[in-house]
Amino acid sequence: MYPLVLVDENRRSVQKIFWRSSPEQRLQEFTLNTVTYRTKSALLFSYSLPKTVASKSFGGNAKAAQAILHDFYVDDFVPGADTQAEAIELCNEVRSILKSGCFQLFKWISSDP
Repeated sequence: MYPLVLVDENRRSVQKIFWRSSPEQRLQEFTLNTVTYRTKSALLFSYSLPKTVASKSFGGNAKAAQAILHDFYVDDFVPGADTQAEAIELCNEVRSILKSGCFQLFKWISSDP
């Protein structure tokens, strides 16, 4: 998810890395344009961005938007449903809402064989 989220240009200056392939080379400085995994802000983004996308989509599908708002743990979506058909429908609707924000769900699992 993180590489999809651009950091505001005014704040990119605090996201720099330095690199060289060997000790003999000069350090090169790179500015990172996207949210970087394992930074302090990444946890906030993983928690808040799906909720922001859901809030903007709330009128279209209230059940799926509510699931996004309440059924995420960090960046894992952990909903529940009474039937397999309901679970599939909910996941498809959630996937559609998140796709509108350029996010994609992976790693589906179910207790239903």
